[in-house]
Amino acid sequence: MKMPLKLTLQTEIIPLLFITITVATVLCFYNYLPDTIVSHWNFSGQADGWTSRTFQGIFFPLLIILIYALMLVMPIMDPRKENYEKFASAYHIFKGLFVAALSLIFLITTAYNLGFAINVGMAVATIIGVLLMIIGFYMRKIKQNWFVGVRTPWALSSPYVWEKTQIFGSWSMITFGVIIIITPYLNPILGAGLFMAGAVALILGTFIYSYLLYSRQCAAAATPKTPAKKVATKALPKKIKKSK
Repeated sequence: MKMPLKLTLQTEIIPLLFITITVATVLCFYNYLPDTIVSHWNFSGQADGWTSRTFQGIFFPLLIILIYALMLVMPIMDPRKENYEKFASAYHIFKGLFVAALSLIFLITTAYNLGFAINVGMAVATIIGVLLMIIGFYMRKIKQNWFVGVRTPWALSSPYVWEKTQIFGSWSMITFGVIIIITPYLNPILGAGLFMAGAVALILGTFIYSYLLYSRQCAAAATPKTPAKKVATKALPKKIKKSK
């Protein structure tokens, strides 16, 4: 099957670079990791989840490689693959961002478990927040497809609803990204409340907005148009030629 997007060294250098750094880190430091490592932190930077060294050193890097591979084949599998050329730059940016963000999280958590003093909660919140803000900025450029963007049934059914939904989702995602970045610096209760409000606005808000837009469009299409009234014009009397 033909690839809808052109892949070049320029489009793939960022994800390949971060994957290489991730694999090199595993090869160099895997044996230095403890058998049980910290895998999750709250927004205050306190460890509240643990996993095995195998998960951190093998599964996590494989997950990053798998996500990269999926983002390469998704345009081929998409029934609307012809639209990817219209937002090729944005898609390549998303691909690089996802791989870079996951690799940075892997590197930070590995460094922490090797004994480096890092506030992982704040670092990861910053990475995810910046990721969402950049995705939000480019989201309005996305055209109809089945894998990327806010893909509600109504947005996929109407180009107009799709475009408006992506714009709404863009602002919602940027706002949510800012909330995630500042949450570790706030009171835990206030931070949790803001986080929940941002998540609801992003997920439920875009869903409802897309539905309302589609309903309004359908109602407008179903409303019969009143034919324009013809204005009666009075026939002008013909000029009578004077006889010589």
